[in-house]
Amino acid sequence: MYYALAVAIAVRRKEASTQWAIREQFVGDQDSGFHQYLENDVLLDRGIEIARYFGLITIKKDKFGPDLIRKSESYWDAWKKMLVDFDEPFNNYELATDSANDWLLSALVSVNDQYRDLKITASDFEKPNVDWEPITLDRKDEKLIAATEALEKTLEDLRSDNGYGIVHSEEKNFVFDKLTSVTKRLKEDTQISWMYLREFAFKPLVILIKRFGKAAIGVVSEAAKTALKEWLKKKGITFLDGL
Repeated sequence: MYYALAVAIAVRRKEASTQWAIREQFVGDQDSGFHQYLENDVLLDRGIEIARYFGLITIKKDKFGPDLIRKSESYWDAWKKMLVDFDEPFNNYELATDSANDWLLSALVSVNDQYRDLKITASDFEKPNVDWEPITLDRKDEKLIAATEALEKTLEDLRSDNGYGIVHSEEKNFVFDKLTSVTKRLKEDTQISWMYLREFAFKPLVILIKRFGKAAIGVVSEAAKTALKEWLKKKGITFLDGL
């Protein structure tokens, strides 16, 4: 997603770019010397795919020359939709205002560092079904117990907040139904997938955190999100820093 953000920024003021030209917009000097912020080939390829998927760019193929990457006609509508997702780097980039480009460069350095630290390889991106691979639910796992209890606490606070239901009834129903479903599965099933957790646990919790901030429900939702992340880290799932 951070590479996709860089691609979206790179095409903003140009009629058309190549992958090489996009890369050239993200080079600079650091204390240690010359730095290429989009250094990772597979992440840049995937970033371009993501930017195209979400309607930020179009790609024109050529028989012999490199692909021409252009800002889509619906670029700004697509950009606004990306900002709606509170959990993505697009929102943070917008919040950084005058420091946005410095923020993005720093983030890209961290992404590249983590890619190396986790020893990720291009072959890891050749596993399209990893989101659906089953995660075993061990009912005796203390971190799973803690995560489940934190979700139950969030549901309890949601249930008793009548004001939320009056002002934002459909949002509350949406969040409550998803968190109820995932809590039931964590308590009763033998396995669950990362995709299910992302859609039925993390995304609803982020809605509550955004809505309530430091108020009680926001605090318990943040605690539930943290507890889930701690359990998943114990299970060996490491791609959680963006949550």
